[in-house]
Amino acid sequence: MLIIRKISFLKNSKILIFFFIFIFCNFTKIFAIDIRTIYSKEYHNALVLKDQFENQLKERGITDTNFYMALVFPEMIRFNIIKNELETIINKIAYTTIDDYSGCSIGPFQIKPSCALDIERYVKQNETLNCKYPLLANIPDNDSFTEKFKRINRLQQNKFQIEYLLAFVDICTIKYDLEDLSVKEQLKVSSAAYNIGFLDNRDLYYV
Repeated sequence: MLIIRKISFLKNSKILIFFFIFIFCNFTKIFAIDIRTIYSKEYHNALVLKDQFENQLKERGITDTNFYMALVFPEMIRFNIIKNELETIINKIAYTTIDDYSGCSIGPFQIKPSCALDIERYVKQNETLNCKYPLLANIPDNDSFTEKFKRINRLQQNKFQIEYLLAFVDICTIKYDLEDLSVKEQLKVSSAAYNIGFLDNRDLYYV
């Protein structure tokens, strides 16, 4: 009887293991479907934003917009106009008055003011980017109340959302030597830097 129970237990365990492996292997497919169904409104809004920003990128001379849109599309799904207004108010109160506060992510690309400042400073220090992005290069390099307030106002403008995004991608290309990588690997590293910050010292190839 004991042997029969052990055999039965082993069979049930194998079935459970197989079941969990099946769920794990198909999780991303299931999740991808949920994005379009459960968050259908947000997904649709993100598609509308995508079309708008693709046109603006093309006006800037960017013919292949796929990489840029793939990088920020998850952020556009998260973007909500009412939530964005509330977070902008929080930024104007907290970010401008608290020294070490990085600020809330705002705008369609969900950029934090602290990240915008990091991009501005990197552009200033790099001769090539300095010439390429004068809108960012000419911003005064200080963290005063006035400049913080102006930074928040810039992030509310689509023109500057694009400017920061383009500069960010160029920064990642320079800092992580992305030109020799496949597009998939470039996107992986850039996405990691977008989420944790390009000043993070971790090896983003393995994040």
